[in-house]
Amino acid sequence: MKNYLLKNIEKYLILIFFFYFLLLVQENFLNNFTIFSFTLNIYLISLFLLIFFSKGNFGIESAFLAGIILDLFSFYPFGVFTFSLVLTYFLVERISQIFQKSNVLVNLLLFVVFFSFYKISLIFGNFFFNLILDKI
Repeated sequence: MKNYLLKNIEKYLILIFFFYFLLLVQENFLNNFTIFSFTLNIYLISLFLLIFFSKGNFGIESAFLAGIILDLFSFYPFGVFTFSLVLTYFLVERISQIFQKSNVLVNLLLFVVFFSFYKISLIFGNFFFNLILDKI
């Protein structure tokens, strides 16, 4: 039991440091490089790959921890990124169950849906979180 607990703590610490490192690389280096007015978001790409190739609860845990780390360093109300990433995880998980991750075209479609839904849920999440905070 103790070994299992230490293994889980180690897994979460590795995930936290991994996402923190990716956030630092993203914000300090990759935001300065644009290609056709788009920046490469290595943070979301790696999160998508972790979600896509994970088994069990590892995908939802990754989305939750990545959202918490983004929330800690953002100017949005706390919880917007976590809400958006967890909601996006459930959407991608549902779509991947339907299509069974069998085709390269389906994987590319899941990738596009992931980023599109993430942006949309981030906008709506920010709107609703600000609406709730204004009432308080």
